[in-house]
Amino acid sequence: MQLPESYPLPIQHLAGVFKSSRVTNSYKFYWFLSILQILKSRPSNSVINMQEIAVLMISNVWYPINYYRLSFGKQDQLANVVANLKTLLNIQSNTKKQALIPLIQAQLSEKEVEKVVKSILTYVPYRFLSPWFANELRGKKDGLKNGLIADFAQKHFHTERPSLYRFSKQTIEIQAFWLAYLQKHITILEGFCLWHLVKHLQKNNPNVPNIADKLFEPKERKLSNAKEFWKNYLQEKPQVNCIYSNQTLDKSFSIDHFLPWSFVTHDQLWNLVPTPKYVNSSKSDHLPNLDSYFDRFSTLQFDAFQLNFKKGKLFLLEDYTILFKEDSKQIADFSKSTFQTKLQQHISPMIQIASNLGFPSNWVYKPL
Repeated sequence: MQLPESYPLPIQHLAGVFKSSRVTNSYKFYWFLSILQILKSRPSNSVINMQEIAVLMISNVWYPINYYRLSFGKQDQLANVVANLKTLLNIQSNTKKQALIPLIQAQLSEKEVEKVVKSILTYVPYRFLSPWFANELRGKKDGLKNGLIADFAQKHFHTERPSLYRFSKQTIEIQAFWLAYLQKHITILEGFCLWHLVKHLQKNNPNVPNIADKLFEPKERKLSNAKEFWKNYLQEKPQVNCIYSNQTLDKSFSIDHFLPWSFVTHDQLWNLVPTPKYVNSSKSDHLPNLDSYFDRFSTLQFDAFQLNFKKGKLFLLEDYTILFKEDSKQIADFSKSTFQTKLQQHISPMIQIASNLGFPSNWVYKPL
């Protein structure tokens, strides 16, 4: 993926910020992404408070770290910043961005909170500009680099090949030609940044599904197919019990994600079962104990698939054809044990991956 050229701006330096050999943590991605978001809301504002950028960075990374539990790597300090703030302010993992920003801003007068937020600004505003001054910084001691970068950024601000911004107290000022470039190509630049961010996170989260969907707050879920699928089944059966509580299901059932939605971020039918609402609420984003529930889960899945196939509801079975890489007729010919084995071959390793990410495991329903 290439950035648009704009002579005489040194676009190669901006692209160089995101080279994998130069990126050991996510700070640079979220720093640049947050600047772009501020410019979208205030297009003509070339001077931006760095503390505002830091708060926006925290809000952008809140869901990936707290809700989706993505690993950002051992060297990445953003996770520690977010964990410290979450403890200090007692904020929920699923707090929306619109609510999170004012919650943090309201507490910035508190020394501990201010200290945590300012820790973001120790290196990233300066090191982001390193590619512009690579030759000048070569061989310099690390402790001197922030000051040198600030000096170089000021010195080159009005030259033919300027740095992206310069520093003034607690703000950055985006250079005029760069500001015009960012405004013109802001959508492309966001996509460029997010593309590299996904590649970076994939290295730290091998085999984790749908990383691109885990960069933001969850979208509205569409469960209409799931409800039709399970209504078809419940209408044909005189009694169906919840796989967790063994309670008889009625028309007011809820849809549970066997593997938590916050891990899989999809509503595919092979991962969904009907439960009473209070059971679904109790399970939340826990990983179920497979010894206790997999046989019941897979048996219910097998029976429901067979019934919907016999009713000719083939459009509801596409999720299974994708998972098993067989057409619906071939899946319908599976024995129960074959169906269960194939389903377990997919779910068991996913349970382990989710557990490694920190999702609570071995959940067993306990009646109130």
